[in-house]
Amino acid sequence: MNPLDEVLTVTEAAALLRVTPRQVQRLCKSGKLVSRYADGIYLILRQSAVDYIAKTNA
Repeated sequence: MNPLDEVLTVTEAAALLRVTPRQVQRLCKSGKLVSRYADGIYLILRQSAVDYIAKTNA
């Protein structure tokens, strides 16, 4: 498996979470999504987004 398949862009995470890209950025900044910020973009771990969905739908 390609390691890049494990990370999402803000746009991809927003589509998965069904929120706006700005909300994804807020979730990253608050630490609710595991991410790294580099060169002006966030890279979000896919599993972190899946876990967030499970937590918020529980």
